[in-house]
Amino acid sequence: MARSHPAHFVVFDLLSAPGGESLLDRPPHERRSRLAWLLIDAPPNLVLCPQTTDVHEAREWLRTWPEVGVEGVVVKRCGGRYEPGRRGWRKIRAYRTVEAAVGRPGSAGTPRSFSSAATTPAGACATSAGHIC
Repeated sequence: MARSHPAHFVVFDLLSAPGGESLLDRPPHERRSRLAWLLIDAPPNLVLCPQTTDVHEAREWLRTWPEVGVEGVVVKRCGGRYEPGRRGWRKIRAYRTVEAAVGRPGSAGTPRSFSSAATTPAGACATSAGHIC
């Protein structure tokens, strides 16, 4: 499977330099420049995440990249520092996904039924259950 569907690791930020120097207070453009330099001789499956300040290009990515599994783009301010524990960005999805919890009563070897729960767009809890034949 690894040969037919190779994994890629997409890197988008560098918070600490190889020597341990913290880069949290450095502006994003400096962190990215240092990250790009580190990835110069990286293997092909270690990829620097594309970045643009062009709104039209980002819209084109949203339109065309879902075909290859990209679920959206992230919008961040160009300046400022990285703030651990604080979300300073917004994700714009090309398509909607649902986070759900799925469980099965009974033993692992012979499940007889399942139940699931997810939130609706309005924030309400929706549940379902089924029987395994």
